[in-house]
Amino acid sequence: MEAVGAVAGLLTLITFALQSTKTIHETLSSFKHGSQHVAQLASAVQTLQSMLARLQKCRAIRSPGAETNVEILSQYIKTCSDDVLRYQEELEKLRTPTTEKATGRTWKKIKVAFAEKDFHRMWIQVNQHVTSLNIQLNIINS
Repeated sequence: MEAVGAVAGLLTLITFALQSTKTIHETLSSFKHGSQHVAQLASAVQTLQSMLARLQKCRAIRSPGAETNVEILSQYIKTCSDDVLRYQEELEKLRTPTTEKATGRTWKKIKVAFAEKDFHRMWIQVNQHVTSLNIQLNIINS
């Protein structure tokens, strides 16, 4: 029965992280004049979103056997989920209200320019999550 609770908790974390990645991708896509770092981050977030969707559908997670260490995978997903939530909060600060027209676009460009190092940092961390989760998925499926 304890395994059922652990699996439910893991699937909840995956679902939460998946929803956050969708929001992040939408936010990044709204930066029409974004830099290369914004485009790279958007691509990495899309890859993470795909990885989380694969984990969510993974039979070995939904019905884990003795070889599936749900606790370790939960730790990876929790770290990823925490980071994704933090990214979402950081990116929300850069959004411009839709009521603002030209001034809003200019301000958005300025904020994007100042946030380049942050976009690069997020890109590195998202790629690390993708790599870690991919390794875990390969271990589970082997």
